[in-house]
Amino acid sequence: MGRRNRFAADRATPLIFLLLAACAGAGPRPPIDPGRAQPLGDPAAPIVVVVFSDFQCSHCKRAAEAMHRLAQEHPEGIVFYFKHFPLPYYRWSGRAALAAEAARLQGAFWEMHDLLFAHAGELSADIWAELARRAGLDVERFERDMAAPTTEADVLEDLAEGEALGVDGTPTFFVDGVRTDVSRPVLMNHLARRAKGGD
Repeated sequence: MGRRNRFAADRATPLIFLLLAACAGAGPRPPIDPGRAQPLGDPAAPIVVVVFSDFQCSHCKRAAEAMHRLAQEHPEGIVFYFKHFPLPYYRWSGRAALAAEAARLQGAFWEMHDLLFAHAGELSADIWAELARRAGLDVERFERDMAAPTTEADVLEDLAEGEALGVDGTPTFFVDGVRTDVSRPVLMNHLARRAKGGD
């Protein structure tokens, strides 16, 4: 599993929904600065979700699919931002994060994000240039940026931020600045209800 100490069951209870609703109406919270992250959705959307994620984590892949669905269904209601949290026990997580950041520098973070998750089981030392070509990137620039110390520093900045916020596994979601440790299906259902204007 990608996340430790997560709720084992994907069963919603009235108490969980009450807690989520309380967080939604608890007033202003200190935001997590999206910084350099490219938005998935309208940056002016009223619901802001930041996810700390790992490209080799199967739970993160399913979360990413759900995020895309919500962003498509509620383009003005919710915005997602991605933060890197590569886990040490996945061999290619760190390199994948570098690839995503190198793609971001060409305005193609989410294109690379989707390719990395789609090919998570095939990641290797030889795949990065091919993924860059599929994303329509300038491959030479991509390879330079992927190897640049500044790109590594950006990934490490996300990792340090996550650790400071108590992130200990992936995916970890913050909704309007509030960490939300319910199961992914419960969270996504709640976000869809909020984006529709429900409670």
